[in-house]
Amino acid sequence: MDSEGIIVCSAWVPRGVAKREPTKIELTPEEMEKLMKETEEQLRDATLQSEDQNEDNDDDDDDDENEDEDHDDDNNEKNENNLQGDDNCQDDTPQKDKMDDANDDPEDEEIVKEFGLETYDEEAGMSLSGAGMGNIRGLTYFSNNSQDPYITLEEDDGEDDFAIETSDNLLAIGRIDEGIGRIEIHDMMLSSFPVCMDWVGFDPGNEDDNRGNLLAVGTMEPQIELWDLDVLEAPEPAVYLGRPTKTRKGKKKYPGHKDAVLGLAWNRGQRSLLASGSADKTVRLWDLNSAECLRTYTHHTNKVELVRWNPKEVSVLATAAHGGSVQIFDTRTPDAVANWSLDSDIECLEWCPWDPTNFIAGTAYGTVYKCSVQNPGLPVFTLNAHDSAVSSLAVSPMVSGLLATASPDESVKIWDIQGDPSLVLSKDYDLGAVFSVSFCPDSGYQLACGGHHGGVKIVHLAESGPVLRRFRERNLDVSSYAEQLAARISEKRKHDLPIAEDDDEADGGGFE
Repeated sequence: MDSEGIIVCSAWVPRGVAKREPTKIELTPEEMEKLMKETEEQLRDATLQSEDQNEDNDDDDDDDENEDEDHDDDNNEKNENNLQGDDNCQDDTPQKDKMDDANDDPEDEEIVKEFGLETYDEEAGMSLSGAGMGNIRGLTYFSNNSQDPYITLEEDDGEDDFAIETSDNLLAIGRIDEGIGRIEIHDMMLSSFPVCMDWVGFDPGNEDDNRGNLLAVGTMEPQIELWDLDVLEAPEPAVYLGRPTKTRKGKKKYPGHKDAVLGLAWNRGQRSLLASGSADKTVRLWDLNSAECLRTYTHHTNKVELVRWNPKEVSVLATAAHGGSVQIFDTRTPDAVANWSLDSDIECLEWCPWDPTNFIAGTAYGTVYKCSVQNPGLPVFTLNAHDSAVSSLAVSPMVSGLLATASPDESVKIWDIQGDPSLVLSKDYDLGAVFSVSFCPDSGYQLACGGHHGGVKIVHLAESGPVLRRFRERNLDVSSYAEQLAARISEKRKHDLPIAEDDDEADGGGFE
């Protein structure tokens, strides 16, 4: 999957939840006018903020420009004096005469006379018959292609292009392309740069069972955007959470966060709850039924970059802040908080689905920590994973111990963290700096990787020899795939087909 821009975040949509044929919205003129006004207001606010931030810099630049102008004036005076004193530099031949002389080519004159180009512009009302089109009246026209006997292929109405099968997985990616934020799944344009996203399987508008197919998106704006993934070319989100409003005096009123939304997490146990973390140093709990904030937590003293619900204890929330602080608490009794202080800013954090008492965190120093809630403040192990920051990590939902990490050092690494951690595979997928990795929720080995070059690669880790040999006994999903792969290889050997050599060996293995 190739695209332009920078991939900063991604989220998988599970199988079977999307409509087979998404709805396409057609706006009325009134709705279009309203949307245009809102967009103008957003652009105006962004412009004013940019002007305020650059005002001081402009003053400094003006001083530098004045000095440069004085210097340029002196140089211009010197150049004029030199030109006036140099008679050899003067040319009395008019520019038009020079062009006419250049065009006086004998061959050009013959071409002009032969084809009558001198009177070309004066001719009016040219006849089509003079251009060899005299027989155009004899052509036959059909109102549509079905009536034309020479067109035998049926037209493709394009409906199947958007048909989504129950066996399909969808991947939403947040992309920054030429200064514009987009969600690449149905090509949705955002009001600001995307920072984080999470799939939401709850829709309060669905009165039958409240099942939904929404995407929660956090941007550099303080509101949270909820996009309906069953709608094609939606002009705006289905719901806003905490969208600022303006008072009569023109001041903004913030019903939610007051700064960029940096982290989002939908609660799969309590399906109507969504957690968010912000640069305003707060964590908020949202009720999707009322689209209102239920509670605000102020444990952190710095920007909250990540929020993650525990996969087993649905009321337990892990939060990570700028500076290396991780805090875990029960949202029902938030006064009891477990704390960890890691070596630097926390770039990513995930719970271990095969052991929900443990979580994995990656930092800006390239370090990976495994920590247990049973031992607050202490890591289970520390791993020097990358030469640069650990920009993203993902744990397999089905394969015990399978961890993927990514970094701006352009590498994606696969680790076995069951027991003592060891490196299984290290790859460069030609994505440049890698900012996002995520496992498919319906597969233990399917990994999506996105980076600076704008492309996304879906990697089937079970096709790698080292990964297959290490993890094949730990999960039925991988074991079944291994049996299928072995059967394919056996069939190839029967037909004496060459088998590709395995060149995916890890770089060194073990600790780095």
